[in-house]
Amino acid sequence: MRIGVDIDGVVLDFERWMLAYAALYNLDVAKSDKFDNTKFITQEKYGWNEEQVMDFAKTYFVKISYKSPVLPLVKEMVERIKNDGHEVFVISTRCVNKHMVKSAKKVMAKAKLGLNTWLEGVVDFNGITWHMNKVETCKKHNIDVMIDDNPKHAEQLAAAGIKCIFMRDKGTRQVSNPLVFEADNWVDVYKIISSFK
Repeated sequence: MRIGVDIDGVVLDFERWMLAYAALYNLDVAKSDKFDNTKFITQEKYGWNEEQVMDFAKTYFVKISYKSPVLPLVKEMVERIKNDGHEVFVISTRCVNKHMVKSAKKVMAKAKLGLNTWLEGVVDFNGITWHMNKVETCKKHNIDVMIDDNPKHAEQLAAAGIKCIFMRDKGTRQVSNPLVFEADNWVDVYKIISSFK
């Protein structure tokens, strides 16, 4: 099988760092009282405008990326997945910015994860943030299974008939669909992939 892997929240433990630095930015710079915990994208949680999103990204995003540790057992489970004959590709919105890609590649190379092939994707800008169209990207590259932590992506992939292993954070809403398989860790990911015959 051809397996797509998102980076943030799937390979890197990025989300907790992002939320902490976003709270700091909101306190010191944006000074917004708005917070919508039903939103998945951090910038959307705070209701920042485009200028604030770009300022936050410029100030903190790459710094957070270098500090974010790799999730437990990614290397070991990616090795098993590959040894079972599957191909693994990185599919991430980070492809819109060379600095974001460089920081992730450096962290992943240091951890020797074996995730060296990045696929270009279909990227959209909604006026505030960049988003990768994971459905079109997976279709373009014949991806059989996508591993992602965004509930919106999980729903869209399933609706398009693409299996999604959903790395759901405890604060993220559930997705109910027979093509969405919830995983708490990379051992779960491996077991789910092994069940696809």
